[in-house]
Amino acid sequence: MDIIKRCLTLPHVTSITFTEEANTFTANEPPSTLKVVASSPIPLNNFSLIMPVWREQLFQLHRVTPETHFKREQEWLSALIPGMARTVQQLTIPMETSPICAMADLSWPKLQDLSIRGRYSSVEQRQALPRFLASLPRLRTLSVSICRRGRSARPPILGTSSTSRTTIAGLRSLTVAYPDPDDNIFSIDATHLLHLSLCDAPRFYHDRSKDDRVWSTFAIPILSSAECLSILRRMNMPALSSLELVYLAGTAGADDELLSYVAQTFPHLSRLELHRYRANREVVDYAHIAEILTAARSLRRVRLNLDFHDDIGPYSNCAVSVAREWQVKFREHRGPEIVAILEACPWLEYVELLYHDHASWSSRWTKFPTSRYPGPRFIDPDDGSTR
Repeated sequence: MDIIKRCLTLPHVTSITFTEEANTFTANEPPSTLKVVASSPIPLNNFSLIMPVWREQLFQLHRVTPETHFKREQEWLSALIPGMARTVQQLTIPMETSPICAMADLSWPKLQDLSIRGRYSSVEQRQALPRFLASLPRLRTLSVSICRRGRSARPPILGTSSTSRTTIAGLRSLTVAYPDPDDNIFSIDATHLLHLSLCDAPRFYHDRSKDDRVWSTFAIPILSSAECLSILRRMNMPALSSLELVYLAGTAGADDELLSYVAQTFPHLSRLELHRYRANREVVDYAHIAEILTAARSLRRVRLNLDFHDDIGPYSNCAVSVAREWQVKFREHRGPEIVAILEACPWLEYVELLYHDHASWSSRWTKFPTSRYPGPRFIDPDDGSTR
């Protein structure tokens, strides 16, 4: 409480960020204290409460009761957030404890950048979100990375296209995790949209581990390539320069139409990130995929997670020798082969491929610069390897 009160009394403090290391919102304050906070002016421009996607799993590990933690956090946020409605420009909040219903009844004249993470904790939150978004006249960046649970795994953000009239205009960046292809969010005016991400939260590649401790509480309604294509065709995005897609390819070649559409439709596309997963045990024809993408002549930076058939994958228990063999193939052959094909794009700077590290059980991007750039042929930022 003292930290927050001190921050709010300093006129030059206009931005506050809390991460999981902070225990500020776990304190059990009396109602009178929270009432003081709620009645105080909070002239912040930026406010962020950034919680890890795995925090409920961490609660279990540390034998913390989530309900008690969430109740206290919700009380704090209900006291804090409404007071900054008139001034805040950037807001990052966890859905499960934020007062979305109350926020939907307020005016937010300056809010431009909104990021909502976590998960829905009630039906009322899902119903209030469209009303809240409709109250943001200056919104330019919207990220809704909400984990999905249960059978209602794809709740739409703005309602379905056939039932909702809610709309927003002027977006420059839109990120939606595990989207509903029929969501009215994809019927908005996207004329000025520069970045679109149809992604996953948590990352779908964690599911390759088949670890119930990780996935028992999550739904993973990943898009098919056809669903991805249907969304892109609904949106008129002439200015799009950055695109991320996460999808499941039913069979080899099932996503050819999607990849061709991406490569041929967006003349200003300079950044592309693809997470392509296999629905079966197909051998990934990565050369064919790269060839299709060469039609995107404006590309500068490409990230590819192609779920290679011979990849050891995340959380692998394979022998060290097997992991080392894959590392050599990945660095010396797979990466150079793909970047050599994509060099047909005249402005390309590099290709990054997702690498699952056997030793650290981590996943990271390894960079393969094109031959037009002097220096090492690959760069692994985490272990410092270059060659």
